[in-house]
Amino acid sequence: MTGRRDFLSQPAPENYVAGLGRGATGFTTRSDLGPAREGPSEDQIKEALAKRAAQLGFSDAVAGKKKDQAAEEDDNDERFQDPDNEVGLFAGGIYDKDDDEADRIYREIDEKMDKRRRARREAREQAEREEYERKNPKISQQFADLKRGLESITEDEWAALPETPALLRRA
Repeated sequence: MTGRRDFLSQPAPENYVAGLGRGATGFTTRSDLGPAREGPSEDQIKEALAKRAAQLGFSDAVAGKKKDQAAEEDDNDERFQDPDNEVGLFAGGIYDKDDDEADRIYREIDEKMDKRRRARREAREQAEREEYERKNPKISQQFADLKRGLESITEDEWAALPETPALLRRA
């Protein structure tokens, strides 16, 4: 039995997690894994690209050109440009009489088109308004003929009309 108590002086088995049998869970820290290593150096990247180009049948010059073109395209890629930023788009140009005349012509055309659109829009809105009023008349328009009929009532007939509170008491 003395051999059974010797486990306290022995090292723990590999992958042993203390308390795992009682529901504890293990975790790994950076010190358990060792120091983090850096990624490949630039020289290693170039060697790998050259090796890959050789496997694919490209020469080193072609691979180098493609890399330069890719770097240049990244700099001028339109995806990264602000489409609303037009500041300085025509900077450095001289504004002369031709430009002034062109601006005036475009302004006149815009005004003429606005007038044309306004006339069409107002005519369409007026037609829509008349159609709506025809389909949905106001109450005063619905009873206009009855109002005209009240012109023929004499004063005696008018005086004989009962007051509203009198009608309410009867009901």
